[in-house]
Amino acid sequence: MRSASALTTTALYLRAHAIRSSAALFALALLADVTLGTRPVAFPSIRPGGSSSFPLEHEVALVIAVLVGQSFSSRMGSFEEAGAIGFQHYRTRHLLAACLLALAASAAIFGIAGHAPAAQHLRAMLGDVGIALVSGRLFGWGLSWILPACSVFPMTYLAQDTAGHHLPWDWAGRSPYDPQSWGIAVLVSTIGVVSFFRDRRFRVRTG
Repeated sequence: MRSASALTTTALYLRAHAIRSSAALFALALLADVTLGTRPVAFPSIRPGGSSSFPLEHEVALVIAVLVGQSFSSRMGSFEEAGAIGFQHYRTRHLLAACLLALAASAAIFGIAGHAPAAQHLRAMLGDVGIALVSGRLFGWGLSWILPACSVFPMTYLAQDTAGHHLPWDWAGRSPYDPQSWGIAVLVSTIGVVSFFRDRRFRVRTG
């Protein structure tokens, strides 16, 4: 009986969160990186000398992070906010599964495709997912794109010093083995996860 109830709850949760649509968009984003990731995207430069460019895969990682955040948008939001303990546990598992899938799939496919080192993408994904989670926590999960979109400007124009060296917060462009960039990315992702559980409506109850 409990098994049947658990299956029903799982089905309701997956349907309310449109997991199939999220999975399809996630797969399309990964496909776009494999096929178009190395294509340069030109943008105006704030320094003399015309324009600069960066690989499209930098923005694909940001899109995947946004999809992780938006996957928590639910058609049963008011019911889940009421504090149903079963759904709180499902959201915790959802967070773990979504983050692990984004990190593992991105690093694996980016590495297989022969683009920039997988470790570099893993670090970028950590930071981007953290930003998306904070955005979803502040503005609602359907608006998880707001802070990631706002991060495009500083990550594009404020990520290098006057000599052209990547600054520590440029986790997409810094050396894959740079400890400062790793520290910043892990810190941002930790803030995102903490903000997720700081929302009392979705915090798992203990005791």
